[in-house]
Amino acid sequence: MAVRSTLRKVAKNTAPQFILLCLCFLIISLAISCRTTADKVDSGAPADSSADAPQLVADASAAGSSNEDNVGGESNSSSGSSNAAGDEAGGGFSINPSSDDAALEGNEPGRGPIATFPSIPIEEENTHLETALSMVPDDVLQFRFSHWNRLKRHNRVPEMTSDFEMLDRKRFMVDVLTNNQVAAVMDKDFFEVQANLWGWDSTDLVWEAEAQFANMIDYLNILRVRPNFDLEELVALLAEREFTPVTYEGITIYTMPLTEEVDWYNISPLSIHNIVIFPDEDILIMSPVIESVQKVIDTMRDQLQSIGDDPLVKRAAFQLVGMAAVELQRGIESCEYYSAGNSDKGRLINAATDQLNNWPVFPYQLMALGHAFSNEAQVDLVLFHYDDFRQAELDFEFRENLLRMGTSPKRNVPYSAQFILQDAELDDALMTFSLVPSPALSDRSGWPQTVIGWVQDQDALFAACVIEDFLGIDEMN
Repeated sequence: MAVRSTLRKVAKNTAPQFILLCLCFLIISLAISCRTTADKVDSGAPADSSADAPQLVADASAAGSSNEDNVGGESNSSSGSSNAAGDEAGGGFSINPSSDDAALEGNEPGRGPIATFPSIPIEEENTHLETALSMVPDDVLQFRFSHWNRLKRHNRVPEMTSDFEMLDRKRFMVDVLTNNQVAAVMDKDFFEVQANLWGWDSTDLVWEAEAQFANMIDYLNILRVRPNFDLEELVALLAEREFTPVTYEGITIYTMPLTEEVDWYNISPLSIHNIVIFPDEDILIMSPVIESVQKVIDTMRDQLQSIGDDPLVKRAAFQLVGMAAVELQRGIESCEYYSAGNSDKGRLINAATDQLNNWPVFPYQLMALGHAFSNEAQVDLVLFHYDDFRQAELDFEFRENLLRMGTSPKRNVPYSAQFILQDAELDDALMTFSLVPSPALSDRSGWPQTVIGWVQDQDALFAACVIEDFLGIDEMN
């Protein structure tokens, strides 16, 4: 009993000292831990070993702030920079996908079932435009390109495929179409039935290219589907629907005559009637005309020159690395047909000369448009390439002023209400304009939301040309 009493007295007298000692030990431990973490951050090492694991893009904030969407040929990573340099040098076009693609997992609540859409390394994403250009024959007049991976990331559905609910897919397509975020979209008019008919739609694509030949009738589509898409099922479907396999240069083309007797008449793109499938490369080539598909095969075999071999296109493509949508218009014919307004040419030219005090606007050899997202912000590029530097020099100030102060002839609204010209540059015979949306643009729901939209709507006075037949440009020479 005496021992027990003594122990109680000792405990009572030493308890405060013991508690104080424990608190001191805890404070010292926390200080050491904080210092260790700070040292790791200062040295560039991750504070948590889990940061070394691959990050799965499952929410919009991660996707939107990713530096995968590098703009204008610049990259925040060494791999992107080296790739851009390769673009400029014109080296190594390839359609072989990476074998190291990591799977994306998860999806946003309420946005459809969990789908698997393997990610593509940034270095390879920055070569998709170059790859598409390398496959398109050089005799095309117009070229359009959509980077569906970037579009889906920006619209917060990075994992979306045709396995998602139709309501979610339609919401996504309405967003990209009404906001003019997309340049090429093969199934635009048939989206609701495309997947049921053929097993895929735009949400299954990594990228898509569309090219219009100089006759403005014939065209082709080149698609890259997601890496885990089973193209053998499409081969079986074509056989079931009695497509005829025709061999050309060792490559099988599945062809079907263009008749009204097919089940998909008027509810499917005409280009589906001639299709080449490369299962190992995840590539589809399609056209209403079998000879156009054959041209692509010849181009891939280096038997024909590609549009990507054109020095003007190659230079513009280097500026457009990282874009979500791209459009190219080539030659004086394009300048006259596309930007002067095919059905109302005189009105547009009159508007141009009125605003330019009767100074002519020279025809360019190439117009290139790009649309991108940089940290959730929209950035548009407009490029004009001339054969003659003197004409480019004379035109530069006029086109710059049209972008800053011009008025659209169709809607009679100033372009400054739509976008703000951030930068204008003339380098040799290439002029480059960088634009961002005006704060008022969000209130113009019925108007084009990007430069690509304004040009496609033929309301882009800044892209108009005055052809010799109308105002006698020869007098200026």
